[in-house]
Amino acid sequence: MRLVYSDGFAPYSWRENHRMRGILVDVMNEALGRRMKVALSHQGFPWKRAQALVKNNLADAFVTVPTPARAGFTIISKEAVVSATYQMYVKAGNPRTPSLLQVKKASDLKPFSLGNYLGNGWARKSLAGMQVHWAGKIAESLRMLVKDRFDVFAGNSHVANYQIKKLGLTGRVIELPIVLDINTFNLCVRKNSVFVHLLDEFDQTIAQMRKEGVLTEIYARYR
Repeated sequence: MRLVYSDGFAPYSWRENHRMRGILVDVMNEALGRRMKVALSHQGFPWKRAQALVKNNLADAFVTVPTPARAGFTIISKEAVVSATYQMYVKAGNPRTPSLLQVKKASDLKPFSLGNYLGNGWARKSLAGMQVHWAGKIAESLRMLVKDRFDVFAGNSHVANYQIKKLGLTGRVIELPIVLDINTFNLCVRKNSVFVHLLDEFDQTIAQMRKEGVLTEIYARYR
């Protein structure tokens, strides 16, 4: 089964030393590989190309947020591989933190100075029409945050917390305990793939892994 991923979306999927790593890779190895005995190939590409490979019958599946467009050419698992919360991050000691703690949804962020990065599709959609300091990558955006270039960064908590730790910003950047949004990442198998019949068993396997606490253990590797 040929699985394709974004090659630069840590901690979900990225290439390191010519191999794919990340939460999505580990869950697929455990569920499809070890438990379901499916031979797997993991390959990383720029995300648009990865999706095109599945759509054009050159790969079997990817794991991502379900959308109507993706449902047009894939069958999507009922069980989520991982759930992602979208939260706010501020520099420690930011005087606007009490006001930010009153925010309930992304649209409430309009009065604040915002920063984000160009690869964040959720931010492009959720912060549309707002004044945003856009950076090329999340690391650049988080460094701008600690330099007081803007008040708040909002994004995927797995991605943000992984980068905060990697950049040595733990304690300097604070996650606020408000969930602005939740998305699930599901297995999406091409409709005419020879592996599409495995989805029911995959759903049962993921449910069992969740019950056993195995999914939580995998997620914890990347905190």
